[in-house]
Amino acid sequence: MYSEEFREEMVAKLLHPRGPTVKELSADTGVSEKTLYDWKKRYGVESGMTKKYKKSPRKWTAEEKMKAIIETHSLDEQELGAYVRRHGFTRADLKRWKEEALEPPQKGRGRPKLDPEVMAAQKENKDLRRELRRKDKALAEATALLILKKKAELIWGVPEDDESE
Repeated sequence: MYSEEFREEMVAKLLHPRGPTVKELSADTGVSEKTLYDWKKRYGVESGMTKKYKKSPRKWTAEEKMKAIIETHSLDEQELGAYVRRHGFTRADLKRWKEEALEPPQKGRGRPKLDPEVMAAQKENKDLRRELRRKDKALAEATALLILKKKAELIWGVPEDDESE
């Protein structure tokens, strides 16, 4: 009922990283989901699109990217188009990978590591500040209690058991 070209075209759409889902393609074309799954199983393997390339181009390793750059270097426009469709990435991905390969390597990402002595001193400083805050609170509490005791003595006098001292 459907031509081989049509079947392969539908499978190519399904296997493309930004392609439609089976449900969406079924609704657009009128082909049942079961049929599309069968075609995907049959023609997806025959098309040469391996599982390695079905993953997102962002998750490719540096070796896979470099291999793609080398393999596509001497291809003309039509061959390049077929290659990127077969491997599941775009020409823009390939261009970005080339630019990344030509950039000088960076020394490292993020913040530079601190000297272990500096880190130890910072930790000690943090611990000392915490201890100082704790002692300041204890001193403030003791001072408040002493003031309250003196005010109570002024109001009610000194208790009898304290007078013997």
